[in-house]
Amino acid sequence: MLEISNRVKIMGSQHHGARFGSAISNIGDINNDGYPDIAVGAPYEEDGSGAIYIYHGKHNGLNSKYSQRISAQQIDSAIKGFGISISKGLDIDSNHYNDIAVGAYESGHGVLLRSRPIITFHSTLDSDVKKVNFNATGFKTRACLLYTGVYAPPNLDVMITLQVDTYYRRSNFVTAFGRNNTIQFRETLTHVAESCTELQVEILSINQDFTKPILIRMDYSVVDSSSKNLDHPNNHRERKKRDVDSSFCKSCPIVDPLHPTYETLKIPYATGCGADDVCQTNLKTEVALMNIE
Repeated sequence: MLEISNRVKIMGSQHHGARFGSAISNIGDINNDGYPDIAVGAPYEEDGSGAIYIYHGKHNGLNSKYSQRISAQQIDSAIKGFGISISKGLDIDSNHYNDIAVGAYESGHGVLLRSRPIITFHSTLDSDVKKVNFNATGFKTRACLLYTGVYAPPNLDVMITLQVDTYYRRSNFVTAFGRNNTIQFRETLTHVAESCTELQVEILSINQDFTKPILIRMDYSVVDSSSKNLDHPNNHRERKKRDVDSSFCKSCPIVDPLHPTYETLKIPYATGCGADDVCQTNLKTEVALMNIE
């Protein structure tokens, strides 16, 4: 355990004998949020393979939870003692994000870890009704998404999944392709430009339970362009070459792990049970014994 200040304590994964803190390095602002970050080595973790932990800075110090854990076993099983030394951050590929070198004393390796641009998704879900009436047949919902990030790419392909009431199955999305409680589509976003999709939701007349709200959920993720079209059987040669060559994409972004990649919206039925439409039972039972001597 390391006490960085009188406020923040960082402990890695708390593995016994990991020697967490054997190396500490100021690696600079690797996520370009304006605050410096650090890397901490644990060279004896995982039976001596080793690992390092990345901690992001913030306005009042350091996040106590690590944002990323990189283990030697993720890289190569032959690496031992990974994390005994860590260089300062330096942008070696001119993508505006610092890279670091990590030493592995027991196997004699030096590992270069290169950073990619960080993006953050911003999402909203809303509908044209605040509450659903008992006799309602449907409503409209609107799902919006944008991304931000310093030195982020101008355009980004994302996969969006929308679900409505998948547990109780009382509703479906109505689209040109039919009716379903789950839809998935690919969208190309422009940096800091919001993209919105409007959908009609139908309420089925069967299996109704008015005590539970209708839940809408939107999940989103970056489409990995490096693996595009590699699932076709005729592409086995290209796949093999890519596995061997495996060039690093310095402009391909990753999503900030400290931010969620989903949004939810709950639309309750207008039950009349107070402002929150949550009904509380108030049952009383009275028992009387009769004709007992």
